[in-house]
Amino acid sequence: MKSEGTKSPLFHSLKMITEKVIRDICSNIIEEKGLFLVDVIIKDKNEIWVEVDGPKGIKIADCVEISRFIEDHLDREKEDFSLNVSSPGMGEPFKVEEQYYKYIGRNVSVLTKEGKRYEGALKAYDGDNITLEWTKKVKVEGKKKKETITETEIFKQPNIKEIKLIFSFK
Repeated sequence: MKSEGTKSPLFHSLKMITEKVIRDICSNIIEEKGLFLVDVIIKDKNEIWVEVDGPKGIKIADCVEISRFIEDHLDREKEDFSLNVSSPGMGEPFKVEEQYYKYIGRNVSVLTKEGKRYEGALKAYDGDNITLEWTKKVKVEGKKKKETITETEIFKQPNIKEIKLIFSFK
């Protein structure tokens, strides 16, 4: 018979630090700061990645404060970990609804599930659809010069594979 103090090998192989644990720990501080949680990723050997953003971006000081807050609520004596708190990387696809609202008016790239790519200004987002607007030059019959026209298209969320912000360094 096994003694009460002995733990099975299965117990030691289970990951104690879970995505839910990290989300629960940092949800209040993130909300208090007017920020939003983009993603929590836990890799092998408890390498924890927390991506946070805000309507006006996020400061390094906010990342440091959130990191310290999370560390204060985890016990390294029970389980070792590494922790990285940052903003989402440049060029990463949108992961949460708040990113759509944040980038209304900015240029984005939309990749549909059919593999078509569209680029234009994100004009609207309602939770189910996004509205994208772009301009292009077209040849008008009877005129020598091409004219610029504006096109608008509404994409249904289930038909979108990914949306990324287009960065311009002009």
